[in-house]
Amino acid sequence: MKIQSVAAYTVRIPLPRPVALGGMVIGEREYVLVRVEAREGPCGVGFGFTRGGPVAEVVARILAPLLVGADALLTSALWDRMVAATRLNGRAGLMMRAVSAVDIALWDLKAQVAGLPLYQLLGGHADAVPAIASGGYLHQGEGPDETIREMERYAGDGFTLVKVMVGALAPHEDAERVIRVHQALGPGVRIAVDANGVWRDWREAMAFIGALGDTPLAFVEEPFAPENTLALERFSRVSPVPVAVGETESGRWPFRDLLAGGRADILRHDATLVGGVTEWMRVAAMASAWDIPVLPHWFPEVHGHLLAAIPNAMAVEWIAPDAQVMRLEAIVRAGGVPRAGRLTLGPAPGLGVEVDWKAVERLGVRSDPA
Repeated sequence: MKIQSVAAYTVRIPLPRPVALGGMVIGEREYVLVRVEAREGPCGVGFGFTRGGPVAEVVARILAPLLVGADALLTSALWDRMVAATRLNGRAGLMMRAVSAVDIALWDLKAQVAGLPLYQLLGGHADAVPAIASGGYLHQGEGPDETIREMERYAGDGFTLVKVMVGALAPHEDAERVIRVHQALGPGVRIAVDANGVWRDWREAMAFIGALGDTPLAFVEEPFAPENTLALERFSRVSPVPVAVGETESGRWPFRDLLAGGRADILRHDATLVGGVTEWMRVAAMASAWDIPVLPHWFPEVHGHLLAAIPNAMAVEWIAPDAQVMRLEAIVRAGGVPRAGRLTLGPAPGLGVEVDWKAVERLGVRSDPA
């Protein structure tokens, strides 16, 4: 099945209220959306964050010419071709975001050709996966009460695992928020935290853990910037709380080192950055060899399928659309939402998502080959 065209769009979606996250204030979300059309058959879609980089331009100028006319079903060969073409410009970050978005679109197309949901095409381990409700994003003027009410709503919806964003405040202030959430929810709901890499060293991370007292944590996520491997190594040795890392890494090789070095208790690899579905499945297989569970970074439209295809799935991350901190739902709509803390995969072939192309045209800009 030959590829007819590859189109890429940059879509910028304003947030109703800016959020403080990872030492930054975010006022909008910017996504890349990729559409791969076959000469005869369906089209596949892929997407991911741009993080402000020209991801769509990379797809249009570098990747699309490599793909048009190629067999769309040879996903592994096409992955190698794309990575080889971008290697000299960077083996992570911007280039791999572009490769990832195209690879996701190719797998969406491939599953549609097969007439199967993606998770079944990939092996099909389960038709439902546990879900974690993530929230606690800080808006200007908000305090612990708003976080408590949000988490109580998730608990009322049946979530038994929730995650609170930390790092926008001093460690002792964040710890107080988490303590109050735990007191409000009780022992039936486990609480995790996400520092978004904002802590400077292992001592600051341990200061937060110490300030919690006897309040239990399910895990602490991304405590340091990814390049601060020494802090992660020290913290993973002394922390009484499991450590979840990997959402900003590209390719399988950093995960090989994380696993071999014993620096990760949970892997967070993101299909929209690690290298698409192709590379995500390779990393998940490596993790299973170390008996390490997988809880990927957001994008449940993709990760729900990937988790349902593997035996070491921990949970899919869910951020309620009404929180309006991601806004992907403005252009991409998935078929299902978590019920009683579980996400059930639907029968639609491929990813089973619907793209609002009118919204894409209104909010986005298409990148064309040079």
